[in-house]
Parts: sequence; C-alpha cells; structure tokens
Amino acid sequence: MGWINWGINTFPLLKPGLHSSYVKIQGKSNAHASIFLNKQVLGDLRWVAETMESATGLLLYDATEWSHLEADMVIFCDASLLGLGFYCPSLNIAYYVDIMDFTPTCTIFFYETLCILSALTWVHNSIYSPRQLLIYKDSMNTVEIFNSLKAEQGYNELLMHAVGLLIPSGISLCVFHIAGSENTVADALSRGLLDVAQCLHPRLVLQLFWPPPCVSGADVL
Repeated sequence: MGWINWGINTFPLLKPGLHSSYVKIQGKSNAHASIFLNKQVLGDLRWVAETMESATGLLLYDATEWSHLEADMVIFCDASLLGLGFYCPSLNIAYYVDIMDFTPTCTIFFYETLCILSALTWVHNSIYSPRQLLIYKDSMNTVEIFNSLKAEQGYNELLMHAVGLLIPSGISLCVFHIAGSENTVADALSRGLLDVAQCLHPRLVLQLFWPPPCVSGADVL
C-alpha cells in the first residue's frame, strides 16, 4: 500500500482503485498482520497498476484547477427513476433514455452518478475534444463523489470507469452543483418530458443514448 500511495501522488485520479484495499484494512491495529486479498482487491490493484503503466504521464502545467468560466464544454445532467438526460447548450444537443426496461431497480443516487458517467462517455466518444469539461448536476452527493473520488461499493466502479476515460483522453473534468430550479431542461429530459425540454430550449436536437454497460447496478439497492 505504501508504494501505491506514492503513485497516487502522481496519479490522483486512481484513488478509487484503493477503495477495496482500505475496506480490508479498516479497523486493523496490527501493522504486521496478514490481510487476505480477495478477488475485488486484486482486481482493483491490477487496474491501478495497468492504468499507471499505460498512462502517458502527468503534465504539471495542465494539472491545475480551473473555474467554470474556463470550461471548453458545459453539460447539464439529471436523472429520475424514469430516465436519464443530459444536454449541451452550446451544441443544441440533448440525449435521453428510458431506464425502466434495461436496468434493475437502483437508488436515485446510482442513476445520478450513471448519468454523469454517460455524459462523460458521450464526450469521450464524440468528435469534440474538450480539454476542460464542466458538468452541472443538482445532486450535491453526486457532485461530492466526483470531486473527492471516494464512493461506497457499487458506486466506486462508476468512478473507476470514469477515470479510465479521463486519463487516456486528457480531459479535465469538473462537476459543479446547480440548483434544481436552474436545471430545468435536463430535469425534463430525465422525466421523458421531451416537449417541455424543447419548449425550454427551442433549437434542441433530441437523440436517444445507451448508458455504458460497465456496471449493472444490481447490487446497489
């Protein structure tokens, strides 16, 4: 763990890969006691090592904080127990999906997190190449896990998948909180109120999307 902690100083985005390890040593008082490494821990540590090996390195001049005024692209996200929606005002593009038929019943927190990951996946796979991506979300808990890179089991996999997109693409992601009253278009999309979304943003082009199949969420109840 000591050597990996040194590595995390250089690759702070890899912190989610140590979550299962910290869970295993939590509450232990004997520093020399053996720890059983289960499949989850081994898989997460392997992910950390492989991601470090494949990374091109850290550019210190790029690894700086930036404000919302410096974002190259801005996306608004929202989720409900009916669907997910996100849109990019500058491009007049909106995406939505009905989640009732393809995913097990999960908490709204899971769907909120999955929505941000879906937006990031779309940006990563698109022709656009923002260096500084800003995502607005009206769930403070969801904003916090992306800013702290710390989440409970079940949500941590979503963070790891997001990191797997950020590091090779060089995208710098900031997730900011926005009041629900200011997130009206994304809210309408998430509830399937597409006519309302287009009334709020008349030139909006609506398209369907499919969330990344990295996790099912079946264990997050």
